Amino acid sequence: SNNDELDVLERLMQLDPKRRPNASETLKLEYFSNPPAPCSCERLVKDVQQAHSDHKRKPLEEKGGPAKKRLAFDE
Repeated sequence: SNNDELDVLERLMQLDPKRRPNASETLKLEYFSNPPAPCSCERLVKDVQQAHSDHKRKPLEEKGGPAKKRLAFDE
């Protein structure tokens, strides 16, 4: 499988565009047919939504209201 990964990279990184595979040709390479199979789209969406919800701000009531601003003046 490591060799399959290198094969994909070597082919896609060809300097000569005529020797580079297009998307359809690339997807036919062994790397994309060897296990492990990619996970389902539903799982990806679920994982991304979960990760995003972990970063959402909590409502102000849970934090004790809005933060008070402290002003500092140089005298």
